[in-house]
Amino acid sequence: MIDNNNIVLITDSDIIAKSVLAKLILLRENDKISVCSVHNAKSVIKNSTFSVALLVKTAEYSDDEILKIITSIKSVKNDIEILLLLPEYNSETVIKAYDCGIYDYLL
Repeated sequence: MIDNNNIVLITDSDIIAKSVLAKLILLRENDKISVCSVHNAKSVIKNSTFSVALLVKTAEYSDDEILKIITSIKSVKNDIEILLLLPEYNSETVIKAYDCGIYDYLL
């Protein structure tokens, strides 16, 4: 089965969503990106076949809140690859995010 919505972008900001979507280049024709809010992420991922999640950290969420979100997502779908999009590098946050289960991070 080919999933036409195999990537989910998780953000509460429409501006960030538009910016990220404009910058991403998908390599396969059947790759598609869906967008959901942080508040709905757990239920959206639980009821889907997403294989990759792009989680955007904004000033709205503290480091601890982002770590809880990562843990929550991994609790419903442990094999999803989470890419954490950060506004700036913070080694402590990145290390803790890896411990929670992210696949990688981007600035």
